[in-house]
Amino acid sequence: MSHLPAEVLAQAKAFVQLLKSKPEILHTPEMAFFKSYLESLGGKIPDLPKKEEKVEPKTEEKEHVHGPSCSHEHKKPKVEKEEEEAVIEEEEMEDPEAEKPDPDDELWQADKDTSQDMGTTGVADVSDEVNSEAMELFSTGRSLIQQKSFEEAIAKLTEAIKKIPKAIFFALRGEAFLKLKRPNAAIKDCNRALEMNPNQAKAYKVRGRARRHLGDYEQASLDLNAGQKIDYDDDAQELLNSIKPRVEKLYTKKREMERKKAEKELAEKKKRYAAQQRAEQERREREEKEEEMGGMPGMDGMDGMGGMPGMGGMPGMGGMGGMPGMDALKDPAVMALLQDPEVMELLQNTNLRNQVMQAIANPAAYAHDTKITNLAKKVAPLFAKIGAAAKGGNPGATNVPKGGPTFDDEVD
Repeated sequence: MSHLPAEVLAQAKAFVQLLKSKPEILHTPEMAFFKSYLESLGGKIPDLPKKEEKVEPKTEEKEHVHGPSCSHEHKKPKVEKEEEEAVIEEEEMEDPEAEKPDPDDELWQADKDTSQDMGTTGVADVSDEVNSEAMELFSTGRSLIQQKSFEEAIAKLTEAIKKIPKAIFFALRGEAFLKLKRPNAAIKDCNRALEMNPNQAKAYKVRGRARRHLGDYEQASLDLNAGQKIDYDDDAQELLNSIKPRVEKLYTKKREMERKKAEKELAEKKKRYAAQQRAEQERREREEKEEEMGGMPGMDGMDGMGGMPGMGGMPGMGGMGGMPGMDALKDPAVMALLQDPEVMELLQNTNLRNQVMQAIANPAAYAHDTKITNLAKKVAPLFAKIGAAAKGGNPGATNVPKGGPTFDDEVD
């Protein structure tokens, strides 16, 4: 008559069925002690199935070394889909400024000298006499520009700026710089003029022309339009019309780039979302698998052991039918020993278990370690009884002396 409750026997049977269906479980680190025990009884543990490695056959094309002398057509190397998309995206996202621009005979070389005298900022009120002198210099400068004496005009206007820095003075001197094909100097003067007077139409128009000659068509268009709103003239409008096709082309290209950028960002978001979905799916499948396999209490990290309690101390293992030596576990003394906390720790601690097994085999090696020696003495009778029972039912079982190792003779 069995000394084990029906529930424990049912769990033991379920455990045996699990091992039959998934013998690879015995190869896990947590089951090393049980595998070792089965092998000590003469049991044969199935080997882990080997994973088949896919080996691609070698082809002549791989062995062939391509070079300039090759007479055949080279196949384009296979590129992963994502890599191809990345290359396409990089090509599509190229800066329009990097493309070869349409020919433009009106482009000038940018000038580097912008060290013109900008006068003094924050000038206090001046006398009527000084103001009159400044205005006379301004008038002279304008006449010199009409006479195409641009250098002299710049000199006169600079004198006027030193006396009274006015927005119109800077705008007119900027025009003289532009006539000398010094667009950056002209832009500097116009910037100052617009700081002083945001409604200075001439400053917008001169700066627009300067930017047009530097190839900055978009900003040129903005400046010219701003100037036209304040003071319309036909020359400025003619210039606006001449650069309109270039500006529209830039706007079209920018819109295209913005569209592609938005598409790229959307694709990246979709890719990240798909990755998150895959990770979530894998997590759910893993959890479902763990639920199906169950959790064997007392077996650290061991999935799928069907909820068999007490495996740390292995109570009730005598009910595992057909396994050589398991009848010894029906002995009440053996069952009581399996409930011993030290024995339970031994069965769950791989390092401790190995040390005790070595102490059983060679007691003198651990004579200095009282804990190991005492534990070895405690479990040696257990292994002796199991071994004796196994020997009686299985001729191939490991021979264990009936009295167990003679610790007292070798240690004491």
